[in-house]
Amino acid sequence: MGTADVRVKFKSRKHDLTVSTIALVILMLFEDLKDDDFLTYEVSRTPHPDRVQNMAHLFQLKGNQKGHQPP
Repeated sequence: MGTADVRVKFKSRKHDLTVSTIALVILMLFEDLKDDDFLTYEVSRTPHPDRVQNMAHLFQLKGNQKGHQPP
């Protein structure tokens, strides 16, 4: 992932920030909030089916490389 330079305003002060791409996405969630609005989130311990499938593929690839010697 990369980084982004962004100018933000907190209350009456402006700040120039360099943040990671994921941090920028999170900051953008707050862009259109009014003063009395808020965001909520929920943490789920159940993995997404695509994530489970992707992890299974990665483990399979890692297992196939055990006996492999680099050229």
